[in-house]
Amino acid sequence: MAGAWFDRATFQSDALFDEVIFQGEARFTRATFHRNASFLGANFERDVGFRGVTFQRGAGFGEATFHGEAEFGEAEFQGWTGFGSATFQGGTVFAGATFKGDAGFSGATFYGVTFFDRAIVQRNARFKGARFQRARQLGPMLVHRALILDEAVFREHIQIEVSAAAVCCRQARFLAAEASLPPPWADAARAPISLELYGPARLRIGGLRFAVSPNGAGVPIAQNCQGNAHGHPEAR
Repeated sequence: MAGAWFDRATFQSDALFDEVIFQGEARFTRATFHRNASFLGANFERDVGFRGVTFQRGAGFGEATFHGEAEFGEAEFQGWTGFGSATFQGGTVFAGATFKGDAGFSGATFYGVTFFDRAIVQRNARFKGARFQRARQLGPMLVHRALILDEAVFREHIQIEVSAAAVCCRQARFLAAEASLPPPWADAARAPISLELYGPARLRIGGLRFAVSPNGAGVPIAQNCQGNAHGHPEAR
């Protein structure tokens, strides 16, 4: 497909774009999908814009590849959302986006900068096994349940700003010199943190600093976050 321009379009039935190759720019600015939107395995060779889009049911982008900028700023995901194993080669923008269900990014790879500032996730934000190659900041974002970073890999110095009911970082790898997770929640003692980290890196949580050895010396677990994500399997 040479290019796609669906600005302010309304899709009344399921929109199926599985494995479609978008050779030119693809624009869905402020479009509305009343039923499921499926872009599984789609290939976006240039910039793609979903700014202000409303997904009233499911939004599936699993194994999709974004070669240019992927713009989802201020999008509203009302149903299930899946970006599992997606590849983002350029910048990724979810600033101001709202996820009324889980935000699923497990296994995704981010090669460029990421913008999740002011994003709101009303259930769990799942980044299990995600790889952040150049990202230096994740957030600030609000997660009503658990931020799941189990097995995630951060190659650059990363600052994670999140307000969440629980933070899970088991077997996460921070490969740069230092990582920071400043807790913005009102009472940090009420936010369970489960940590088992691999370096080399220095981890700062609020005003506390932990050393992480190359062999994976674990940071003491403040409280196991298992069961604090309302039973979601990714939190186990």
